[in-house]
Amino acid sequence: MFSAAVTTKVYDGTDSAVVTGAVLVGNSTADNDGKYISTEVVTLSGGSSGTFADKNVGTGKTVTTVMTLGGADAGNYTLLNQPTLAGTITAKDLNVFSAAVTTKVYDGTDSAVVTGAVLMGNSTSDTDGKYIGNEVVTLGNNTAGKFASKNVGNRAVSTTMTLGGADAVNYTLSTQPALTGVITAKDLTVDVSGVTISKVYKARGPRTTASTTPSTPSP
Repeated sequence: MFSAAVTTKVYDGTDSAVVTGAVLVGNSTADNDGKYISTEVVTLSGGSSGTFADKNVGTGKTVTTVMTLGGADAGNYTLLNQPTLAGTITAKDLNVFSAAVTTKVYDGTDSAVVTGAVLMGNSTSDTDGKYIGNEVVTLGNNTAGKFASKNVGNRAVSTTMTLGGADAVNYTLSTQPALTGVITAKDLTVDVSGVTISKVYKARGPRTTASTTPSTPSP
């Protein structure tokens, strides 16, 4: 058997492996060259699948196969051993869903309150950002963030969420959620307690109006 290799896969909760390139080669020229006689019909079954040593993330993981011979002339041959194979399972990347930032009144700090941030299960593909079935994966530090500035405005909010739980080793959170939030201006009031306002009353006399009567010339 020649050229067999294991395809790297994203963690999917199973130990199944995909094997490629496994072939038998004909044109034998020696008893021990591992090839069949050129004109004979010998086929290989089970050459496209295998089983990882376990389902978990890792590199150089042993992969076992159960390949068999078929074809009209298979009875004249034996498959002395299965190929020695190893492969890699990479961590599945998760997304944070439904996160939002609570609008706050300016308080002189860049602290932000995050709500609704959750992980989702029942994955159906390598790239859907969800964990497998009902595995135990939790989201930590998912209620707090930091505004890019403490000042009033619509600001980007950064987070440092983390994964936990029994199955977290098989997942990554390679990117934090892209969030923005609003800081509104703080209303101020004028404190007039302790302030006395007074004035001195100044009376005004009645206003008089002078008038003149034009003289009448003598006849």
